Amino acid sequence: MKLLKCVPLLLLLLALSGCGGAAALAPKPGPGGTGAPPAAFESPAPTAAPSAAPSTAPSPVPTAAPTTALPAVVENEALWAKLDKELESEDYSSIAAQFARVQSPSEDLTAMYRFAMYNICGQDGDDEKSLQYLYQIPAGYRGRHADLIAYWKFVHESYTEGQSQNITFDEYKRKYYKSGKGAY
Repeated sequence: MKLLKCVPLLLLLLALSGCGGAAALAPKPGPGGTGAPPAAFESPAPTAAPSAAPSTAPSPVPTAAPTTALPAVVENEALWAKLDKELESEDYSSIAAQFARVQSPSEDLTAMYRFAMYNICGQDGDDEKSLQYLYQIPAGYRGRHADLIAYWKFVHESYTEGQSQNITFDEYKRKYYKSGKGAY
């Protein structure tokens, strides 16, 4: 029953992100009819994007707002414990749904949302949109699960440079990853 309550929200998130064949829900014109998104939906420019990153402008991340169907959630350690389990089980749609319920998501939660959408769009076969979400996470990000995000960026960049290294996450961490703020 709980799943049935989350499905409409998930479909809305997928439609707004451009994944899942939601072409019918085209973005509405922004202020002045320019077609640009309102300023509240603009995301900061990445600090340093590799040359292999897609050249199109990144998709905006919607500001999470509570809906009438689902109550708002406070970002705390209990939520992160749930998100960590969902990440471990690769339940990316649940991560995206949780993000939508948080009123003021942190940088870490926003990064997890973008990582989840990277996976969701990739599974839908939309590689371009998938990579946009991955590269919306700043290059210097050192928050929760920064090691995992850095690993997938490394894998993509190695592939585009013609170096299809078959490296595991643990090997990557030992050889290349230098933690900063903390990799949980």
